[in-house]
Amino acid sequence: MSAIPDDFLKDLNASEQEVICSALTANTAEANRAQIASQIYLAHRTRAGTERLTSTVESLAGELARALADHAKALQEAAVRHLGAHRG
Repeated sequence: MSAIPDDFLKDLNASEQEVICSALTANTAEANRAQIASQIYLAHRTRAGTERLTSTVESLAGELARALADHAKALQEAAVRHLGAHRG
């Protein structure tokens, strides 16, 4: 009987691990084991990819907010200089 590789299970919470491991018995067909392992792997890769994408988008949003704030500040400073030049 082959088991689900530990690295497929490591990112699952204890409850998820228990459900998967308890579902695998000596009577579980090898094809079903392979399908389960494949589904766990794909779910893990999807979760990991989503986490990386979320992190990248959050970083990009932060950089964009800083750039917009810097741009607004530069526009404000230019407007103040322009008004000061015409008043003086």
